[in-house]
Amino acid sequence: MFKNYEIKEKSLIRITRNADIDTETIYDEDLDYRDAMENLIKQRRRMNPVRMELSRELNKKMISSLCKELHVDKEHVFLSRVPLDMSFVFGIQSYLKNTAQEKLFYQRRTPRMTPQLDDKSPLIPQILKKDVLLCNGIQQCGKNAEEREKRKIK
Repeated sequence: MFKNYEIKEKSLIRITRNADIDTETIYDEDLDYRDAMENLIKQRRRMNPVRMELSRELNKKMISSLCKELHVDKEHVFLSRVPLDMSFVFGIQSYLKNTAQEKLFYQRRTPRMTPQLDDKSPLIPQILKKDVLLCNGIQQCGKNAEEREKRKIK
């Protein structure tokens, strides 16, 4: 694309745009909500940037040029030492799970209803009547404490 140019610096750039969009002013019961949201997204793409993040330092001339082109104040340019896009983490997680690295992950926990509450009744009134101990989802708080006590006795 740029055959006659030499690369001297490189950086990933993330632009954050103003998101002050009032959905109440454009929403009408006759309009399709999905169409209205699509229009809001299009409108947001044209709004002024409020922040520019760089993955690496660039020279001052390049930053000035970018700020001028994108209409961003220099005070709103930030150098970020963390990756600008964290979506790669999910790929690493999938790779590790597929290569039999289960020991790197916590055991899967599934939520369970505590026996102290009736799941057929509203929860808030029950909690207001008495304190309830909520555990990590597998309801072994009491069991673990009981087992530790039994081991101490033996």
